[in-house]
Amino acid sequence: MEETKENCGPDSYGRGWEHGDHKAMMWHLVKEAKAELLKEKIKKRLEAVEGKKLDEIANMLVEAKMEMRKAKKEFWKKKMEMKEKMMEIFSEGEGEQE
Repeated sequence: MEETKENCGPDSYGRGWEHGDHKAMMWHLVKEAKAELLKEKIKKRLEAVEGKKLDEIANMLVEAKMEMRKAKKEFWKKKMEMKEKMMEIFSEGEGEQE
């Protein structure tokens, strides 16, 4: 059976393999395995060549994210403090208006 776009594998509903078409299914699995193996080899090579640089970048990004998280917490804390203070100010003058 010649492999075409229509019969190269199942669609998102699991359709596409003809009953008993094990040859196409096996070919599809081989292609997927080859792609996964190539991806693993690329990752190993990148780690060997650029690992230290990528570690530095990863550390920098994590530190920046943590600083942003801390700043966001402080912002919301200040916002709540201001809201509570405004509520106090508005509630102080309620009895004086009458």
